[in-house]
Amino acid sequence: MKSLELYLSYKCDQKCVFCSEASRMEKYGNRQPSQEELLAIMIRKRKEGYEHITFVGGEPTIHPFFLKILRSAKILGYRTLVITDGQRLARESFSQKVLPSIDELVFSVHGSTSKVHDFLTQTPGSFNNIMRAVMGLEKIKNSPEISISTVLTKDNFLDIERIIQEFTGSPVVKHFLISNLTPNEKEPISEYLGRVVRLGQIRAKAPEWVRLAKQYGRDVRFLGIPACVLEEVSPYSADFHQELSLSSSRTRILREHGLDLEDSRRYGPQRMRDFPDPCCHCSLKEKTCLGISNVYAQYFGAGELNPVSALLGR
Repeated sequence: MKSLELYLSYKCDQKCVFCSEASRMEKYGNRQPSQEELLAIMIRKRKEGYEHITFVGGEPTIHPFFLKILRSAKILGYRTLVITDGQRLARESFSQKVLPSIDELVFSVHGSTSKVHDFLTQTPGSFNNIMRAVMGLEKIKNSPEISISTVLTKDNFLDIERIIQEFTGSPVVKHFLISNLTPNEKEPISEYLGRVVRLGQIRAKAPEWVRLAKQYGRDVRFLGIPACVLEEVSPYSADFHQELSLSSSRTRILREHGLDLEDSRRYGPQRMRDFPDPCCHCSLKEKTCLGISNVYAQYFGAGELNPVSALLGR
């Protein structure tokens, strides 16, 4: 399915300590694409055969014409996905208006409690708002398909099992997306190094996360974590699942005037990535896998990687 990803806003309700979009929000936060610009892009891409559209930010629901943009997408025949922090969807008056035009929702959840989540988002009350939004969706007959997306950091690494357990209690939550940390291009490298979870630690815990989710009939996908790191649960890497490759065309605010289209092959963090020496003969290199953070490779090396060609005995 050909899919379009639209960045509606570089404003956000939250100030996540690990935000990979911080530099862009600083630069473009006072600008938002107009409804007319976005509609023109959606019409053009629909004529080119695009069927799926992802709305992202910053926080996409901040856009003043969010509801009209959503409705336009549905009129054009798109299947719609919204990646959100859930703060506005906690308000029943807002959610009742927008939910009929949303097919899929991805909530950004970074802890199983307000203590962990609110610390990482630097936004008091943000966890309770997400829980309120999810509980509201449970009352709707035809609720959008819900995924919970978590960015791994040292602060929530030991909380992933509890996040899965917390949200498997909701009948509307079907998927868990676990993403690797991406460096912020402008923050000191020490900030990234102080938060990033080592790939070897992820390898050790990933099978437990998959088994727990499967126990409750839920799915898991790992984004930005190479399949070779996941080993026995490598089939759950987004590298192998084209349904998560949602951004064959991505729209960002990259120029001072107007929008710029940026080609992109897959969902998930892509900036500042590299292929260390062990990747040279990997069968996934530059096909589905986008490598690892060049900052990670520089400071921790590539000893935790195991090329897929060797892993699969090819």
